[in-house]
Amino acid sequence: MGFYSYTQPSSSSLQVWSEGPPEVNFTGLTVGIPDRCLCGRETVMKCSTTADNPGRIFFGCNNHEDGEDHIMKWWDEAIMQELQAMRGGLDDQRDSITAIQENDEMLWVQQELEKVKDQMKELRLLIRRIFHSKFVNLSLSWPFV
Repeated sequence: MGFYSYTQPSSSSLQVWSEGPPEVNFTGLTVGIPDRCLCGRETVMKCSTTADNPGRIFFGCNNHEDGEDHIMKWWDEAIMQELQAMRGGLDDQRDSITAIQENDEMLWVQQELEKVKDQMKELRLLIRRIFHSKFVNLSLSWPFV
């Protein structure tokens, strides 16, 4: 037998081709729906005719009887992995959106803070003008000057 081996159908995923990085994880098992068999052919959906798994749908190769290594993966496991991968992608997108929103909120807060600072400067100037005009008016009207 070659580097890869065919594993008989069971309740878990089977050994698969280890060359496609997007499809294969570090354990050597396909993640999600396999696109290609170990022999390079496209996978197809089939229906099990075994006594242990009658009618159970799986992904496999039409060329499985040639004695070479081929892939076989249960449909329900492949679908669950696809959904989990999608959920992980959605979680990543949600986190990115949250980070962008938080950044936008921080930017808004900074802009509002700058507006408040500008208003404070204007108030200080106004207070100085009022104080100066009152002081000048008081000093001019003071009888002992």
